[in-house]
Amino acid sequence: MACSNCGAKIAREWLFCPFCGFEIRKSGGLLDSIDKVVRSVMKGISGGVLSDSIDGNKFTIKIDTFPSEEASSKRVQDERVIKLPENLVEPEVISKRFSDFIEVNINLPGVKSLSEINVKVLSESLELRAATKDNGYFKIIKIPFGYRIINKSLRDESLMMRLGAK
Repeated sequence: MACSNCGAKIAREWLFCPFCGFEIRKSGGLLDSIDKVVRSVMKGISGGVLSDSIDGNKFTIKIDTFPSEEASSKRVQDERVIKLPENLVEPEVISKRFSDFIEVNINLPGVKSLSEINVKVLSESLELRAATKDNGYFKIIKIPFGYRIINKSLRDESLMMRLGAK
């Protein structure tokens, strides 16, 4: 093996070149892959996907950055906690996908106002909580990564949401 700084012949196991003192970096390993992804994220790239294998076992690490301050403040407005009663019901959900948006209808019998509903936006899902005097509704709804709620309304005890890509 040759030193990448001075070209002198060195042993593979050496960490530093004995001729010029240059640190010998082993490339292609898991730590180098993690280092590259972390450095790219720190330079402002929105994220990365890392795949590597150890002893034939494959795994993937997905790194996402935090949303902008504006997006976070909008989301916090709808993250009030609704205490659910003991009687939990999983609501019926009907989703329709269109070319540029997704329409989600959720049947919530007994729910009369949007103030009785909390929808928390997660990275690839929505967490729905709603409460009436007698029933609590809870549902995790998978959505494509990068989608957000464009609008929502409650009509005839049915929550209607339109989701679109950011």
